[in-house]
Amino acid sequence: GALRTLWVSPGGNDADAGTQASPWRTVQKAANSVVAGDLVYLRAGTYAPFTLSGRSGTEARPIVFAGYPGDASRPVIDGAEVATWVVNLNNVHDVVVRNLEVIRGRAPGQNGGGILVNGSYRVTVEDNVLHDNSAYGVRSVQSTYIAIRDNDIYGNAAGIEIRYQGEGTQVLDNLVHDQDRMMTNTVGGNDDTGAQAIIFVRSTGTVLAKGNRMWQNRAQSYDYGHDGGAFEIYSASNVTMTDNVMWDNDTTFESGTDSGVECANNVFARNIAYDDNPNTLSLGMILRCARDMVIAHNTFQNLDYWVFDINTNSTSYSGKIDGVRILNNVTSMNNGKIYAFGAGIPLATMTIDHNLDYNPGRYIASVSGYGNATTTAQLTSWTGKQANGVNAAPGFVDGGAFDFRLMANSPALDRGTVVPAWSAGYAGAAPDMGRYER
Repeated sequence: GALRTLWVSPGGNDADAGTQASPWRTVQKAANSVVAGDLVYLRAGTYAPFTLSGRSGTEARPIVFAGYPGDASRPVIDGAEVATWVVNLNNVHDVVVRNLEVIRGRAPGQNGGGILVNGSYRVTVEDNVLHDNSAYGVRSVQSTYIAIRDNDIYGNAAGIEIRYQGEGTQVLDNLVHDQDRMMTNTVGGNDDTGAQAIIFVRSTGTVLAKGNRMWQNRAQSYDYGHDGGAFEIYSASNVTMTDNVMWDNDTTFESGTDSGVECANNVFARNIAYDDNPNTLSLGMILRCARDMVIAHNTFQNLDYWVFDINTNSTSYSGKIDGVRILNNVTSMNNGKIYAFGAGIPLATMTIDHNLDYNPGRYIASVSGYGNATTTAQLTSWTGKQANGVNAAPGFVDGGAFDFRLMANSPALDRGTVVPAWSAGYAGAAPDMGRYER
């Protein structure tokens, strides 16, 4: 537990003792004073940004900065559109930031925002509200064993970014919605970026993103008309995305790279993605950098254009997509197609099977060199994929209310194949397709 409790209040004075009766005025005063085991309570009110650099806790005795739980509202740390980062944690370990409202960090382009964790390890960012920052809500750079959980993140250009390293980092149970602005938005150049919920950039360590709810992440873009989305992988490997629910995002998942850097061994499993707004586009998964990626046991409903865009036709951003495995997914569509197979892709290395694909009266797939397949059987005859696929209505309990559990008569029951780690604990003769095992 805490060895010492320090207090900061809008009515305090940095010349005082930092006690509950005689609190400090600035969080920076506390950040300059803390040692392992200190708990810093911020009373409700508004504060200037602060930096914690080189002062750390221990695993047993972390340093904690927290909004005082007895107050009715979170303390606000306000960058006032002039601070690059509102909360800057640099070269620290065993630090917790909890129950703060972090707003209005600003810098040009892909820099600046709410909370930066840089060159650090064992840092927890939890139960905060992060909004109206020019770029990132939370950004972890060159750090490991970072926990970003139970935060409400909106109105930024990117919700959460994990960049470089990343081993042991967990992004859990956050609400990441309405990222509604771009970081880079210029006429021409094919360089616009922004409006993403959760991004992984050049991270190599094992990272987990689980239990997040992500919606309405999109913004207007000069280059693309509109841009953004739920998950983005850029030259990153070893990321697992599971048990997330995504709706009304510009894209569900996008991957890309440059300079030949691979995106390897990523997993997208047991997620739900759907479109609930007829007035906006919500696209599926752009798989242009996805070597040995596993996409399994997901449920998709009513996305636009396609669910799986398997293509390496981007001159700028394509990488290897050999070894992609798409298994045990359930897709119910009312437009477009489910698969888009581009020219020259290494189809022979890919396993695409045991998926339920339903898109009545429309296309199952477009296949470069063949055309549009209207049935699973036609797709199989052209590509060899989906030999054990199902082409039927999925039998959701109530798809209209987004209850994607399977009814007792669902054709997806027991029609999956065992995907190691992701089919564990199944009932019946074989795993069910889709997010939920009945």
